[in-house]
Amino acid sequence: MGYDIMKQARAPFSFPDSVLLLQETGMFSPIDLHLASFVARLENKDDALLTLGTALLSRHTSQGNICLDLSRMDAALVRELRTHGIAWPDQATWLKRLGRALVVGRPGEDRPLILDGFRLYMKRYFDYETELASSLTRLARERITGIDMNRLGQGLNRYFPDTRQGGFWQKVAAFAAVTRRLCVISGGPGTGKTTTVAKILALILEQSPHPLRIALAAPTGKAAARLGDSLQGAGKRLHLPEGVGARMPTAAVTLHRLLGWVSGSPEFRHNRDNPLNVDLLVLDEVSMVDLPLMAKTVRALPDHARLILLGDRDQLASVEAGAVLGDICGQDRLEVFSLSFVRDYAQTVGAEDNPDEPLPESGPERGLLDTVVPLTKSYRFREDSGIKALSLAIRHGDGARALEILHAGLPDISWINTQTVRDPASVVTSVIQEGYVPAYVSREVKTRYDLLQRFRILSPVHDGARGTVMLNKLVGDILQAQGVMQRHALWPEGLLVMVSVNDYGVRLYNGDIGLVALDAKGRPHIHFPDQEQDSMRSIAPVRLPAHEPAFAMTVHKSQGSEFDHVLLVLPDADSPVLTRELLYTAITRAREKVTLVGDPEMIVRAVGRRIQRGSGLGRRLLARG
Repeated sequence: MGYDIMKQARAPFSFPDSVLLLQETGMFSPIDLHLASFVARLENKDDALLTLGTALLSRHTSQGNICLDLSRMDAALVRELRTHGIAWPDQATWLKRLGRALVVGRPGEDRPLILDGFRLYMKRYFDYETELASSLTRLARERITGIDMNRLGQGLNRYFPDTRQGGFWQKVAAFAAVTRRLCVISGGPGTGKTTTVAKILALILEQSPHPLRIALAAPTGKAAARLGDSLQGAGKRLHLPEGVGARMPTAAVTLHRLLGWVSGSPEFRHNRDNPLNVDLLVLDEVSMVDLPLMAKTVRALPDHARLILLGDRDQLASVEAGAVLGDICGQDRLEVFSLSFVRDYAQTVGAEDNPDEPLPESGPERGLLDTVVPLTKSYRFREDSGIKALSLAIRHGDGARALEILHAGLPDISWINTQTVRDPASVVTSVIQEGYVPAYVSREVKTRYDLLQRFRILSPVHDGARGTVMLNKLVGDILQAQGVMQRHALWPEGLLVMVSVNDYGVRLYNGDIGLVALDAKGRPHIHFPDQEQDSMRSIAPVRLPAHEPAFAMTVHKSQGSEFDHVLLVLPDADSPVLTRELLYTAITRAREKVTLVGDPEMIVRAVGRRIQRGSGLGRRLLARG
């Protein structure tokens, strides 16, 4: 007789003592405790270790992890549990006790929790992870047939003539994208990801006499707008043949809109049974895409479709569960390719007859080999750029070098050291005045909006003295004191607001930024960029979805955006959210200048602290290679 979960769920059961013990620690959220109680109810037994494992799993997934890795527990967490009288079992005890639980299954079993080796999963996350690993591996193995290799070689050499000045990896990425169904391109800001994609699309269109259905997407509205604008600009610079340029796509949409968001449902209109009507999907800012959304995206692709993923593996991972791009790229060298890839590339571009043509290094075949390509040269910053040097130091985990750069007095880096500056608040106020006040000279809405978008205040946190709530209030006070914003108005003219939820009815999406302006009768309207018309469109306040002031935003919310000048304000106390990835993401939002507010000890600690998310995706991709 099989295990009847629903029967156990309906059975009378008192609140477990083990859950009450965890509640007394103050370490777990109500959701963690509710899930632990529910699992105990299904098990029909108060097993303290099962309760602890379930609560920890819930806590870990809420922090962005896919699973609970019982072989790699945080020492600080173990110490905290011990202070509450909860001993940490050894690995053998964990495996034995969880293995006996009826609610815990092995891979392939239909149980609420899945134990795979030392990794404990909620079943839905286990299914997402295994499905995505299988799908990506299948895509990576499939070659595109019917390619005119002579024509491809001529196109590669035409679009990437100078491989000695950083164009080499772009050329390798283009070859991989044209010849394979999956290509992942990872690179920092200014490394030419969208320019490379424009050339890739041109090469693919040159190979196809028939119309191709190409979709462009990104996780947020502003990231989608940037992708479309960048491809449009790159297409113009390339002077494409008329037959190619006319077919080049430039309209990008949010990923939720592409998949067909269904109100009140975690599923989408497009899925395995109702796939997308595309031949090729280009997805930008993949570091922002969580595991469930990526699994559903790949699931919705038709069997013949290609997939090109773009992103920066060193950026912050998604707010929700998973670090998909980091797992795909892994920590191994990305510059190594299979012998067959190197041979085919050399023959195609004529490297055998040109000793100056570099070749990628070859190595053993594994994982997503031949599909993941790094772009390493930044064209945005000069070689002596402080922003470039600081971002590299942070990316490499070199805190001492980061402080050295901050001390150097470089023109594009300004450091307000809160340990040594006599009055940091007044200095910050001056920076804010210089960043925002000049935009209010113009009363034309689009001009003012564009000027305000050149500067932004970023903070790692929402609350606290240096969080975005207080920083937005500070900006409001400064603008009112300068006489450029009304006092005590519900909708003051010149207020920047950011939408915090998707609202498909009014075509506004999480992260969209609008500007309040008054009409001829003095009534406020919020104006947003209209990408389709290259203008501004307005909406009445009553129709505006959930929103918040946008003069200051969290670093997470800034992903997919760029500003001329970024003011990064670190909190006055250390926090687990202060990580290498967060600092790198914040610094690289700036095109021209960064002003950093914080003390040196906190900066060094943040540079040395990496995001470590529990996941088995990277291991599965390697194992399937």
